[in-house]
Amino acid sequence: MIDNELGLFNDEFDKNEGEEIRPKQTEYIPPDIEQYSEKNKKTAYKKCALIKWLEKRIAGGWTKKNLLPLLDQAQSHFKSELPNWRTVARWYAEYNQSGKAIESLVPKHHLKGRSGHQKRDDGIFFEKILKEHYLTTRRPTIASSYELYDSYITNENTKFPDKRLIAISRRAFFYRIKKLSPYEKTLKRYGKDYADRKFRTVRHMPKVSRVLERVEIDHTPLDLIIVDDNLLLALGRPYITVLIDCYSKCIIGVYVGYKEPSYDSVRRALVNACLSKEWITNKYPYIKKTWPCEGKIGILVPDNATEFWSSSLDDACLSQVGDIDFNQVGKPWLKPLIERFFGTLNKKFLVSIPGKTFSSASELKGYKPDKDAVMRFSTFMEQLYKWIVDIYHYEPNSSGTEIPIIKWNESIERISIQTYRGYSAEKLLIDLAKVDICSLGHDGININNLRYSSDELTEYRKNTPLEQGKKNLQVKVKTIHTSIAEIYVYLDTEKRYIKVPCVDQEYAQGLTLLQHQTNIRFVRCYIKSKTETEHLAEAKVYLHERLMREITEVTNLLNKRNGKINSAKKLAKYHDIGSDNISSLSLNLDSSTSIQKNDKDDSWDDYQPTEDAYE
Repeated sequence: MIDNELGLFNDEFDKNEGEEIRPKQTEYIPPDIEQYSEKNKKTAYKKCALIKWLEKRIAGGWTKKNLLPLLDQAQSHFKSELPNWRTVARWYAEYNQSGKAIESLVPKHHLKGRSGHQKRDDGIFFEKILKEHYLTTRRPTIASSYELYDSYITNENTKFPDKRLIAISRRAFFYRIKKLSPYEKTLKRYGKDYADRKFRTVRHMPKVSRVLERVEIDHTPLDLIIVDDNLLLALGRPYITVLIDCYSKCIIGVYVGYKEPSYDSVRRALVNACLSKEWITNKYPYIKKTWPCEGKIGILVPDNATEFWSSSLDDACLSQVGDIDFNQVGKPWLKPLIERFFGTLNKKFLVSIPGKTFSSASELKGYKPDKDAVMRFSTFMEQLYKWIVDIYHYEPNSSGTEIPIIKWNESIERISIQTYRGYSAEKLLIDLAKVDICSLGHDGININNLRYSSDELTEYRKNTPLEQGKKNLQVKVKTIHTSIAEIYVYLDTEKRYIKVPCVDQEYAQGLTLLQHQTNIRFVRCYIKSKTETEHLAEAKVYLHERLMREITEVTNLLNKRNGKINSAKKLAKYHDIGSDNISSLSLNLDSSTSIQKNDKDDSWDDYQPTEDAYE
């Protein structure tokens, strides 16, 4: 009996017989079931009911042998005429392949062929345009893609005038494009990284109950060009390293610099995060509020990038950070707070500063950030600190439910945090300091164009044997970037650090490593500007050529001479040849003159005149 009201299975009759049907590989992604007509939905539900009924009873694969007996029973159960086993097997394959999505069972009338002249499908040209033109990193427009598609159809019709194809309309072409998978379109046109980022799923963050329990850290180049404080030259885009507290959303650490992200930038940002920032509000009196964010970090969440896979970072974190929870490679959205902060920084802080850059050249529209850049680096840092402390920390979040600084203060009132003061602060600086291996010589240690020495270091050198094959004693040195007045040297035999002062304390006292490096750079630039390069080059060339002429002339003279003058050095001494008496032995000696050796004493160099010689 056939269900005439619903027309169940009538559209799917297939009398062909064959072997087991396996799931077909397809990229077809069906829409939600609710988007279909009531008739098609009921048909899909009926098919699903039949498949589930068969699943409970079938033993083995969905083959002719296993399906035919069950379909006879099912016909009585459903009281409907059923299609042959092959059709049912195909339904099951499509249903199973889709992850058992009921949408896969909707009748696919739109895939059936057309009659007449349209039997020759234009789809081959549509797919060609998709693959070779639209779905490429060149990212052409839909309009240009349609024009190319229409041209292919026109060209094809000139070859086969009796079997003409009718191109779909511009609107229909546009509709086809829009029905493509958004992810697949983005993947082919923009790449996997961008597609994954755009269609990411932001998971729930781990639960945190207090400040500093979990802290995210990351870098990004700033969309801003800054100028040098002294030269007023555009320095380009600096990098910013930021640490954000996952509980309060407060910024607890910042570092801005021009070197590529590395352990050094991580180290500097960590120091800024862990130590008191009272010096910032003292240095910049225009900052009205305090920056209380400091203390020992529980879990640090960095990127899985090279600069974070550092043995130095691991060593430092053993004592100064509870644990490191590396984020998955290429998935920055799994750190949503730091990603959101970078967006806020660009939109609310950098947007009004002259010299702002843009993500694409099309956004510039004649604007030249390197020409318009007028903010000096020192001014930028003052502005950045002001914005973080006085604005960002005090603004409610987008939902209006939290204020970062209030959450921070409430947390530290409830649960105390471990801060760094005195010796613990100094140890933090030592643990996170840059490590160098230096030679310890009689003059101490030379590093960063400065010399460091102490009596204790000298005694260590006296009493420590050299490693085999080494000419100098090698020691591990740590330089704290906030001060170059001293370095910390590790005494391996004693398993401790000692503080070694800079020899030139008048220069080094109160100077940071960056300031010193800047001074060195300016000195070198000054010396270079004063160096007469052309003059030096001319002089060096002259010396070389004059040497070559001298070698040639002397060699020729020696070859011509029959005899030889013995003890010429003694003769030169006797005749007092020097820079104030430039002469030649030939003026004082006959060519035949020869000095005979004294077998008893040939040491004219050791001759000491008697008193009679001066009378």
